Amino acid sequence: SALVGSPIDRVLYRGASVRGAAGEEEAVAAAIEEAATPGRLVVVYFPHVDAAAHLAGQGSDVYAAALETVGRAWTALAEGLPPGAALIGTADHGHVDVLPHHHIPVGSAPGVSIGGDSRVLHLHGPLGTIERLTDGLPGTLLPRSEAGLLWGPGPFHPEFERRAPNALLFADDGFAFLFEGDDQPMAGHHGGLTAAEVEVPVLVGTRPLT
Repeated sequence: SALVGSPIDRVLYRGASVRGAAGEEEAVAAAIEEAATPGRLVVVYFPHVDAAAHLAGQGSDVYAAALETVGRAWTALAEGLPPGAALIGTADHGHVDVLPHHHIPVGSAPGVSIGGDSRVLHLHGPLGTIERLTDGLPGTLLPRSEAGLLWGPGPFHPEFERRAPNALLFADDGFAFLFEGDDQPMAGHHGGLTAAEVEVPVLVGTRPLT
């Protein structure tokens, strides 16, 4: 329910009807009810696994409990499908665990602003200054001109040249960066290009027509 009406909700689900739910059981019941109308695409979001991975890491009891919760929700959804409906389960990213001493603070430099994520920094400013700022950090610096299809296939938005970072800094495997605005270490991170972060499972369940 906390996401309903938020900026990310408006961006992701504009044009759709949105229902909040107080917990996984309520979300499952609402999804099954909505799916009873043929031809509908119903999206259900469960934050449990992502939150547990960030908070406690993938080897924790908290993470195991989150998997169990979402697993029960999947089973309930599959069992409640109306005839002819299909159920697809996936994630928008994976996760990697990062040890406390592998969270690396990034300094500052005049004319350089830092955004992005702990696993890939978006650096805005003169490229030479960016190179000096990031020298020695455990990562790979990629100037905008070398990022290629990471920006997508194009054509680019008219604001791309003004808003895109001048360089990206990808953290090495097992590391995360801390910077102003994102300086709290977490057990789990995502946003990089390792297989663990970009490869996600897809589960499919169906209820045949009778």
